[in-house]
Amino acid sequence: MSNRHGMPEHEQGIHLTPQEWTKIQMERQMSEKVRTSTTPSHLVREEPTHGATYTSNLPTPIVRSRETPTTQLKRTHQNPESESSYALMLRMFFDSVGWQYKEEWLIKKTGKYIDFLVKAPYDGGYIFFGIECKKDINEQTDATQLADYLEQAIAYSQALDVPVFLAPVMTEHSPSGLYTGGHRLTALSALTIFGGRSNVGVLAIQRRTHPYTRKVETECFMVLRGGLFWDRRNQFNPQRLQMVRSTGSAREREDIKVWK
Repeated sequence: MSNRHGMPEHEQGIHLTPQEWTKIQMERQMSEKVRTSTTPSHLVREEPTHGATYTSNLPTPIVRSRETPTTQLKRTHQNPESESSYALMLRMFFDSVGWQYKEEWLIKKTGKYIDFLVKAPYDGGYIFFGIECKKDINEQTDATQLADYLEQAIAYSQALDVPVFLAPVMTEHSPSGLYTGGHRLTALSALTIFGGRSNVGVLAIQRRTHPYTRKVETECFMVLRGGLFWDRRNQFNPQRLQMVRSTGSAREREDIKVWK
């Protein structure tokens, strides 16, 4: 099937037994000393293991961690700013909204790994998008660092042919605060506005204090191309469920494939 809509070969699924998965993880740990990547070991990207068998069946089962969220939170409590703690936040969010996901997804076309490939229900079927986890995206992140993250996410989006979202963006702003245009842009607004033209968005976690109860409230939303891609109240926004296909001066958009 064509790769035009992002995901037939696509779900280049990794169907491994628990024993095979454990063997691969051990091989990755043993080769860690020779890697130059600064990515934490649990999210290391490397060339695909030669012994693995890949198929193109869709959909694929989701492999969940055997640890409970409570156990994982205790394990990451000593280092709350680690990338693993942010990955845990994303897993809990995906579970809360009923989205399936695969971690450390091999992009067969490039041999690289993206942190999460998400499969979300929509219009009687499913849509796919990628999530790349970063531990330090907020209002204080400088533009150069965001540009590096954007370059990485663009490469993943092009290889998978689906939107890719950098996450989680920790913010106190409402959704519009992350995509408001004008002459003076914040680094985050620039990321969402310009990145959206390359099919890259952000998944944000908004934390605010209730004016009366003083309790800290948390809400998640996703931004793509100057607008909401998803929020809990309205779900997916049809006006943002497109891939940019522009090849010249004309702005071309193509609907994301809904797999049924």
